Amino acid sequence: MEEFAQLAIEGCAGGLAARQVLHPDVAYAIVALYLGLEMLSHLDGDRQPALALVAHAKQLAGLFEAMTGPSSTKET
Repeated sequence: MEEFAQLAIEGCAGGLAARQVLHPDVAYAIVALYLGLEMLSHLDGDRQPALALVAHAKQLAGLFEAMTGPSSTKET
């Protein structure tokens, strides 16, 4: 699972500078966050906190993209 997450992160990272920051621990943390959110949603019976967290993450991703440029930009 962590390998899949790391490949997805690298695909979204775009430039070489962003890829150099990535570490396998980031992928592990994302998988752990996802599994934890799923477990809490099922235990609490309420998905709204998890959905709100995902919405905040999307906003942060947009902010990060604005600061670093679009992920479709390739370095030569």
